[in-house]
Amino acid sequence: MKRVRQGFFNQYGFPGIVECIDCTHVAIVPPPSNDEEHPEHLYVNRKSYHSINVQLICDAQLRIMNVNARFPGSTNDSYIWNQTVVQALLRNIHGRRERDYFLLDAVDGTPEAHYNVVHKSTRATVERCNGVLKARFRCLLKHRVLQFCITVLNSPAK
Repeated sequence: MKRVRQGFFNQYGFPGIVECIDCTHVAIVPPPSNDEEHPEHLYVNRKSYHSINVQLICDAQLRIMNVNARFPGSTNDSYIWNQTVVQALLRNIHGRRERDYFLLDAVDGTPEAHYNVVHKSTRATVERCNGVLKARFRCLLKHRVLQFCITVLNSPAK
C-alpha cells in the first residue's frame, strides 16, 4: 500500500491516495425477457442499452486492483459503492462518515480550490484506466457474450 500511495504522490502531488474508483458500463446481450431471476429491464442503463455496471479500482499506474461486476446496468454507481467491502473497509480504517466523501465547490485561488483541481486530476486516473481497458478490448463496447480474466489485463501494465 505504501508503494501505491507513493505512486499517486509522485504523479499528482496528492498525499495519502491508495486507489481510484469508478464504474463503467460493459455492454451485454440482453437477457431473456421472461427471466424472472434477472429481469431484462434491470440491465437497461441510462443510455438505453443493456449492460453490467462494473466498478473498477486502480492504482496510479492504471493497474486494476479490484473489480466488481455483480450489478445490472440500471444500478447507480453510488449504490454499488455502498455495497462494496472496500468501502466498508476504508470507512473502518479511517473512521469516515458518508458525508466525508463529498467535495464542495470552492472559491478560486483558495487552498480548497487547489485541492479540488488536484483531486480532479488524480481521479482522472481511473477514467483513463477505463478508457485503456475499452480501447485494448474493444469487444467490451459491443453486445457480445464474453468471459475474460482481469489478471490478463494487468500483465502488460507491469
